[in-house]
Amino acid sequence: MVSRMKGFAALSVVIAVLMGALYVYENLIYLRVLHSLSPNLAAVAALQTENAFYYSYFQELVDSESLLEGFQRIIWDRRTEYPEVLNAIRRFNIYQEILLAVEYRLLGLLGLGFALPHPFDFFRLHIVVLNGVGQGFLCLLASEISGNPFAGLLCFLVSFLNRFQTSRLGNYTSSDLRELWGIPLLWVQSYLVWRVLLASHQPSQRRRWLLLGLMLVTIAFIVSWQFSPFLLLLQATALYSINIVAGFDSLRPVLVEILNVYVVSMAVAVVLHFGSPYLLTSPFFFQLVALKVSTSLCFCHRPALYTWRSWFLRRASHVAEGLVAVVSFLLVRQVLAPFATADTHVYEILCTKVSAVNDMLPAQFQLPQNKLPACAEPSFNANLYLIMGVFKLLEWSSLQVYLQSTAAPAAAASCLLVLLRALGNWMAVQAAKRQKAKKGKNAKEEKLDFREEESEDAALLFFVAQFVLFLLLGSLVNRLRVAFAPPMMVLAVVLWGPRVWGPWGKTKAVMPILLLGYVCHGLWMASMLPCLTAEEGICQHLADKFSNDGDLADLYDWINEVVKPGTPVLASMNLAGSMRAFTHVPMIIHPQFESENLRKRVQQAYELYNCGSEESFATTMENLKAKLVIFEYSRCFFTPYKLDDKRKNCNSKKHQTEDLMCMKLHARSRYFKLMFMNGNYAVFQLRKQPLDGPRPKALEVRRWLDDHSNWQDYAQLCERTQKEKCGPRLMEAAAHFLHGLKKPQAAAELRSWALKLFPENGYVNYYQARFLDVDANRPKDAKPYYEKALRLLQNNPKVLTEVILYHDLVLQHPSFSSALVQRRAKSSKAGELSLLQLKGPGVGTLMCEAAVAAKSGGQAKLALQLWQRAQELAPLGNCVRNNWPIINDERAEDNSYARQYSTWAKVRMAAAGGVSLEIGPHHLVNVRFLEDDDLTLWPPKNKTSW
Repeated sequence: MVSRMKGFAALSVVIAVLMGALYVYENLIYLRVLHSLSPNLAAVAALQTENAFYYSYFQELVDSESLLEGFQRIIWDRRTEYPEVLNAIRRFNIYQEILLAVEYRLLGLLGLGFALPHPFDFFRLHIVVLNGVGQGFLCLLASEISGNPFAGLLCFLVSFLNRFQTSRLGNYTSSDLRELWGIPLLWVQSYLVWRVLLASHQPSQRRRWLLLGLMLVTIAFIVSWQFSPFLLLLQATALYSINIVAGFDSLRPVLVEILNVYVVSMAVAVVLHFGSPYLLTSPFFFQLVALKVSTSLCFCHRPALYTWRSWFLRRASHVAEGLVAVVSFLLVRQVLAPFATADTHVYEILCTKVSAVNDMLPAQFQLPQNKLPACAEPSFNANLYLIMGVFKLLEWSSLQVYLQSTAAPAAAASCLLVLLRALGNWMAVQAAKRQKAKKGKNAKEEKLDFREEESEDAALLFFVAQFVLFLLLGSLVNRLRVAFAPPMMVLAVVLWGPRVWGPWGKTKAVMPILLLGYVCHGLWMASMLPCLTAEEGICQHLADKFSNDGDLADLYDWINEVVKPGTPVLASMNLAGSMRAFTHVPMIIHPQFESENLRKRVQQAYELYNCGSEESFATTMENLKAKLVIFEYSRCFFTPYKLDDKRKNCNSKKHQTEDLMCMKLHARSRYFKLMFMNGNYAVFQLRKQPLDGPRPKALEVRRWLDDHSNWQDYAQLCERTQKEKCGPRLMEAAAHFLHGLKKPQAAAELRSWALKLFPENGYVNYYQARFLDVDANRPKDAKPYYEKALRLLQNNPKVLTEVILYHDLVLQHPSFSSALVQRRAKSSKAGELSLLQLKGPGVGTLMCEAAVAAKSGGQAKLALQLWQRAQELAPLGNCVRNNWPIINDERAEDNSYARQYSTWAKVRMAAAGGVSLEIGPHHLVNVRFLEDDDLTLWPPKNKTSW
């Protein structure tokens, strides 16, 4: 029997390891989309907002002259919240970045630098591997809880079907979220808690190593994610509830041991974070104090007598102990309330859920608005988060996926079975005790030992209670579904394990039924592979992707090339977080919101999105010590961020678009000077002395924006400081003024300046051709601009593609396209590369369109070569699908494309790297960001010390 159990345990471990490795491989497939870009542009596309913010500390340590210098920069951090000097280790959860930077540098010192990948790829691989470990422990938990060593297989299968409802790892824009580090550690930690509870009936020496491992993992969990104390609070609540609510008195010694582990872990984490006030004022800290008080004062957990009176007295003592814990918690919270300001925004967000839940109730049960708490109305701080869907209530679409995949109903059934098992065992124990009591003296020698069953019941109830608490939290905050969805997958598959069925699960009659249920459930889920719908799971990764982060890369390039070292910049929290990784400038605010002082600064700074006066905003800039301010055109609208100072807010009934700060500063601003603009960003410098003149009204701003002379000073400054890059930036800005801001005349003036100053710039000519061809509906006027663009950018795949399509479809001149393709079949001395030699983004589409042109020109062999190359580079692109009937001489209804490109075939193509990613500007085709040769995307070393 013992050898059989060891064999089952070994098999469970092997399956868990394999599933963890498979999870790593799966996510590497999702993230291969970044390989279509250069490593630097891939980093720009992947590292956004808080991801870039945290990653910046890793990059800073890697790039510094020495580790000592790097540590000095982050311990005395002047770049993050200028002019304040922060200890970043104390303030932020960045130990993972520090450890990986040390590892990267040590590998270089050991002579392995030649084998090291790009720092971003090195960093990302560690995150993927850690999450593979987390997936492995989830599969191991499934095997342990079910008692079926093969449960890990089903756990991975149901998790795969629910993949993007359980994790954000496969989304390339979520490359360094704190939960990507914390959540896998939580599953390791939960597994260790489970093992400790199972061993609660054994001597304490046997739990020693488990408790040591639990302490180490809990420390890592706390220091890796700022939200970890809230989840540990729920975990401790689940443990304590099993002890005093469910009445498992035998659990008390283990509960005290785990509480001691929590206390030591919290103490070590506080030391590692240099006495972080965020940890010392967290609700988990309050809870630890309260539970230590209650468990130290109450001694009511002795072996029970076998009478109802003794049972009632024990339950009364449990209630008293619980009250002691609650009162202690409230007292500690009250004492520390003046200092507990770091996470007040979390409570503000949670309080708004009262209103959201109230709106979901039937009309007869809804409370009137005046009966709801004042905090139910979102504050400025809460609105910053609630504007994003991930901080709202759990979405119905997520629940549909859980239901369709059978995860939710199966998990609910497992929870019910655990409760029934515990109730059945309790009744059996009570019956046995009463029977022994009736026997009296004759039963003295009879021993009743239900400790092992009680340990199993306690462990199972703990896991269910923790899941339910995580579910409640995740239902209120959609982003935190990553905390309850993976345990749901575990519970969904333990339904077919003997352990949750208790004594019945081991009978000969039930075992075949469980085996049949396991097989049928597995086959049913397998029939839904590879994904539930076209929008779920891996199926959402079966098409080429486009990101408009080209403008962001362009902004980084300008800052690193032009802006002087030490120039403080005011930008939105999200943009500031991104900029910290890629530029050298100090930021005024950032996206890590756990600071009352920062929240006040953000409230001041977000005047930039409202309709206050220039004078007021200039004063705000001076108060914040900012020299430059960056506006995002994509956010230049009446904002939902309502400031506490109502005078500065926009009112759609009172204000016009031209009253927006992001708009009116472009029109002869007295306090600000335009320094940079492109397809999504405008940078203004605060003037040392304001210009003379009255405050303009909206009508004047509108008129000035359309005035040619309004843009003269900037155009000349741009030409002088930005050289040839100025022209394309003006054209990209014009596109956003036309399509995004709906200012066609202002866009026309910007284009005229670009054409006047940069008539021989290939990008300017291409953009003008696109405008005439597509926007102005004057395709014949576009011809000379296309020709000049092709002459100046002869190896640009996007320009080549556009010219082929223009002559083929617009001018109805396919012979030109076929002649061009035939000529470009070989390289020329004039610098023209052969089409088949071109590489990089956009080449797959070019091969596809060129194949059609070659086929129409009778060049069958060349067409086949180009088509094969297109299928190799962009098999999942729209061009291949659209041109399939032409190349294969089919009618549209023949539909051989659909037969050959089945969902499973697309999955195989994606696994082989068939999904590509491009980054480009807003509102324009990407012709400028195909490579990063002329872009400075990381802080120059001569600008990092100031």
